[in-house]
Amino acid sequence: MHSIKECKRFHELTFLQKQGIIKNLKCQQPFIVCDKVQWNQYDSSHKKLTPIRYISDFVYFDTQKEQMIVEDTKGQRTRLYILKRQLFIIRYPEYIFLET
Repeated sequence: MHSIKECKRFHELTFLQKQGIIKNLKCQQPFIVCDKVQWNQYDSSHKKLTPIRYISDFVYFDTQKEQMIVEDTKGQRTRLYILKRQLFIIRYPEYIFLET
């Protein structure tokens, strides 16, 4: 856990899992939000840029909504986080994205 707020939320989610409200709780789940790309395809060096990953705080299945949830516990929203959040939402519409 990266923060006190995140640790507190983890305990809340584990309680909800014991109650059967959520299931399959996972922490620090990585998602590729932008694939690796070849940079300057006309250059003989064939440089490749690594994929961009977003790492969620929590992923779980909400049994009441019958939906997969990706949750991020945030104290401060950095520009990089906001960009990765937007890329995630575009690439993974099958998930509900929550900020707590």
